[in-house]
Amino acid sequence: MQAFLYKDDTDKSFGLTGMVISLNVWDQSEMLQEVNLDNGEGYSITFTPDFYFNGNPRYSAKLAWKEMVAQYKTLLALVLGNIVCRSMAQHHHYLSDDSRKEVYELVADEGRESCSLEKDEIDSLFDNTLQYLENIYSKSQMTDFARRFAKELEQRRRMTASDVNDLIQYLRTH
Repeated sequence: MQAFLYKDDTDKSFGLTGMVISLNVWDQSEMLQEVNLDNGEGYSITFTPDFYFNGNPRYSAKLAWKEMVAQYKTLLALVLGNIVCRSMAQHHHYLSDDSRKEVYELVADEGRESCSLEKDEIDSLFDNTLQYLENIYSKSQMTDFARRFAKELEQRRRMTASDVNDLIQYLRTH
């Protein structure tokens, strides 16, 4: 997993940008609370309480499982968004086969342990999410958008959800 550690602030800003873009693409942007380049590893992005699944005793087992799978899909989008943005928008290349396998192992365990998903279910979710993100980042407009967002994040260092939304709206129109 050493390959996915941030090399510097620029790399970190691209990773966080990929996570922000994923939240927007998957209509989950309301779950973002703050992005902070200066917080330690793992705390650079904070979410609202809605992001975290809190089991409810009134949920049926089926409904609880569906909620956990939905949360897993969001996790997949965040992890892959981080890595794909860094790879494609920052370094201009698709994930290597080795990187792809490494990130798959990183997220597959969570799917098996938290959601009891079978390998073919994890494969499908992973492949579809990765393919969708690679398709998005293969467009020059998105890589330009990601570069501009990452540069602004690196300059500001910290952005609230409102700041993020304002910047996204600005970048879409300029």
